[in-house]
Amino acid sequence: MWWIIIIICIVSGFTYLLFAPVFIEINTASELFRIRFHQLLSATLLFTEKSILIELKLVRWSTQVNLFATQKKTVEPVIKERKRKNISVSTVIALIKSFRIKEFLLTLDTGNMPLNGLLFPAFQLLGKRFKQNISINFLNNNILILQIENKIAWILWVFIKATFLK
Repeated sequence: MWWIIIIICIVSGFTYLLFAPVFIEINTASELFRIRFHQLLSATLLFTEKSILIELKLVRWSTQVNLFATQKKTVEPVIKERKRKNISVSTVIALIKSFRIKEFLLTLDTGNMPLNGLLFPAFQLLGKRFKQNISINFLNNNILILQIENKIAWILWVFIKATFLK
């Protein structure tokens, strides 16, 4: 009887991992560049004066990796090259279409007032056409806020369709 409970827990865990959202977040106003797997896992890019750090978080554990830190060179064993399976363009397009935009805001200032004046109507039309917040300003503010969602199940479905259901 107890093994049935363990199997149900394992299947429930895998189901959760398949359908939990994966977010890609970019916010230039707060300098946030992050990939987040629901509440379990996240990787954040942190920019300092002299280096770029990646902060990795797994539930309550976190660590930072310096991308510019000198690392000891290790001798890597020679690995035979495997034949790569080419991914078709239609599969890549389907993969891109599996992403959902949850939040989008673009505020742009080119620094050139006449060019901003020419771009203003075009950006208003783009904002209305795509139902997103796209605007030109004259205040020297450049802001991009983008939050994209995907799920592992959606990605797997794209590759299953591309491989087996041609």
